[in-house]
Amino acid sequence: MGTITSQWIVERLITTPKNEFESGMNSAYISILKEIAPKSVPNQLSIDEVKLKTAVGDVTFRNLNQSEIDELLAYRSRNEKLGFVRRLKELTGCGLREGKDIADTLWQL
Repeated sequence: MGTITSQWIVERLITTPKNEFESGMNSAYISILKEIAPKSVPNQLSIDEVKLKTAVGDVTFRNLNQSEIDELLAYRSRNEKLGFVRRLKELTGCGLREGKDIADTLWQL
C-alpha cells in the first residue's frame, strides 16, 4: 500500500464543487492535510494557500508572488469577498464572473 502525501491530496481537491458530496470530499481532504502537512515543513503551503490554489487554479497560483497571495488571503480572513474579487481581477486580469466564481469556491473551502 502506498503512502498518502500532501501532493496526492492537493491533486484530488475539487476546484469547483458541484454538490454537497464534492464539498464534503474537499473538507475531508483539507482535514487530512492539516494532520500530515504542518506549516513547519520547509516549502510547504499553508492550508489557506492550498485552498487559494484550489480556487484559482494551479497556473494562476504559480503566477502570484508571496505578497500577492498573502494579500488575497487577508481579504479572505476579513471575509471581504468584493475586495478579494477586485484585487484578483487586478492581479490576474480575470473577468468579474470568473473572479466571483473563484471567490465563491474559496469561501466554500
